[in-house]
Amino acid sequence: MGLSTGEDYRGVLSGPEARKLIKLIFFSKDWISRRVDSVRFPDGLTLHRQVSVDFLVPEELPRVRLRHGTGFTLLPIALLRKEAMVNFSFWDSKNNPYTRSPGS
Repeated sequence: MGLSTGEDYRGVLSGPEARKLIKLIFFSKDWISRRVDSVRFPDGLTLHRQVSVDFLVPEELPRVRLRHGTGFTLLPIALLRKEAMVNFSFWDSKNNPYTRSPGS
């Protein structure tokens, strides 16, 4: 299953899974080793923001169950405002695009 804009990704976290997520957010310094924010203004109308995050994946990750029965694992590497993201990309440590789908 890949992500697409037309699907409903609202899910349900059980109590234990919600506690895992809260712990990951509040103790991110335990697994995020470096974060770098960069901002560029390539022209008078465009803002380009780049965020780099170095982290080790923790052992216990929360799992979300989706309405249609499937699920995925959460790793909260950043807290972002709820708005449309344009040209969002995710790269691995070898500078390759990260293409793993939820549930894989």
